[in-house]
Order: sequence, then C-alpha cells, then structure tokens
Amino acid sequence: MVIKLSYKTLLFFLCVMMVAALCFWAERQPRFSVTVNTAPKGTPVPIIMYHHIMEQEEDAGDYVITPQEFENDLVYLKSKGYTGVTGAQLIEYAENGTPLPEKPVFITFDDGYESTYRYAFPLLKKHGFPAAVSIVGKFADIYSGSIAKDISYSQMNWQQIKELSDSGIIEIGNHTYDMHEANGSRKGCRINEGESEEQYAAALADDIGRLQDKINVMTGKKPQIFAYPFGFFCRESVDTLKQMGIRLSLGCEEGTAYVSDSDSLINMKRYNRAHGKTSEAFFKKILK
Repeated sequence: MVIKLSYKTLLFFLCVMMVAALCFWAERQPRFSVTVNTAPKGTPVPIIMYHHIMEQEEDAGDYVITPQEFENDLVYLKSKGYTGVTGAQLIEYAENGTPLPEKPVFITFDDGYESTYRYAFPLLKKHGFPAAVSIVGKFADIYSGSIAKDISYSQMNWQQIKELSDSGIIEIGNHTYDMHEANGSRKGCRINEGESEEQYAAALADDIGRLQDKINVMTGKKPQIFAYPFGFFCRESVDTLKQMGIRLSLGCEEGTAYVSDSDSLINMKRYNRAHGKTSEAFFKKILK
C-alpha cells in the first residue's frame, strides 16, 4: 500500500526534523557565560556625611564623632591624594563637563549644629578642605534669639552661618525650614499617603522656598544644595526642588556617588561617619 502525503504535510515533517536536529546539536555544544557590564557610569565621588562633634568620647555615637576623629579623617584623605570638592564643582562637572580633581571627595554636614562652627570649621580651614553645611531654618531662627545654649545640642545662629558662608570654603545647603521630623505629620519632606501631588508640591515649595529666601537674605547666596531629612526621599519632590533653585540633592543611602549628568545629582549616596573606627578602617571600603 502506498501512502501519499501532500506537499504541505511533507514540508511540516521536514521542519520538525530540522528543529529536532538543531536542538540535539545545541545540547551538545559547550556552554559560555555572558557577562553584562553593570558597573555604574560616571566619575566616582565619595561623599562623607557628618552631623555632630563633641569633645568627650562618652558623648560620641552613630552620628557624633570627636574633633580628633574628624581631623584624622582630613589628614588621612590628604595622605591618600584626595582633594575636597564643592557641590558647585560637581554641578559644573555634571552640567558643563568642567574637570574635577583626579581623586575628588565631598564633605558634608547635616543639621547645622553649633559644633560644626566651633570644631569642624577651624579644622577644614587648617587642612584646606571645603564642605557643604545643610541647615534647618527653624533651628537657626530659634538659636538666633534669646535662648539657653549648650554645645551638646545648640544649632548655629545666623551670624555664625553667615561667617561660614563668607569664608569661601563652606556652602550653605537647605535642610528644610520646618520639615526635619521623622515621626511628625510627615516623614521628613516625603509625600504623605493620600496627599495629592498638587497639595504636596505646594507644601514643599512653601517650606523650601521660605528657607531659600532666608538664606539668601542672610548670606547673599541662594542654596543650590538640598539634604533630605533622614534620607526620606520621594520622586515627587524632584521637580519642586528644581523650581526652588536646587541643583544637587543629598540622600542617606550608603554608597559611592557616581557623577555623570544632572540626573546623577539627585538623592546622591553618602557614607555616614560614626564614632569608633580609625580613619583607615572607616575609609577602607570607601576609597578605591
């Protein structure tokens, strides 16, 4: 008996046999792994986050170091060939390609403690490092009035802030006027659940704009730097900050910042400097 198959049926069986043969061949070929280049793009810039400085070691902790620890950090950075840069330099590099030093490092202080003025400022001048100091406007107003002060908790007043700004080595940054709370009506300056983007933008612009204007009046310079309180970042804040004149924002996520374009200046990673490690031990994982 002769079975006759149509042309289409023969073609179908031929295709099936070819696919099977290819699969059989492929299974017997050597395996090669494919490596995808996921390295961050841009120039690495370690950003160090400091907060408070106290003389006595018993007062030190996760966000408080001693003057000697801070000076040791500056000496160590210089010994490794690192050059301090300003936020303005990072902005110029990202936006216009203006070259950075070979080994840049960006030193930042959050909150505006008076200890920054008493201890950090003289050491920065001594060792030739610039820094950005982001202040909370409400605290600056309070401590510019008649109120009890103690270096363990006092914030800088406006006269001290102006002196830092006039020095040429300190950039004053915005740390919100009155949104520096972790457990208040909102987390830092982050958008609230259920809050519309329009409501949020208005509230944020009111607070940030208030401090932008106050710093400009008191120092003659409008800040380009913003530090998110407690690192509470949200994408909805970005456009409003830009409208307020902010071109570089600092977060609290640990890691090295990579600077390439203006988007790389948003919510930049930093390393918090805690008490208890030598400068060599602290910078071991940071400086490469």
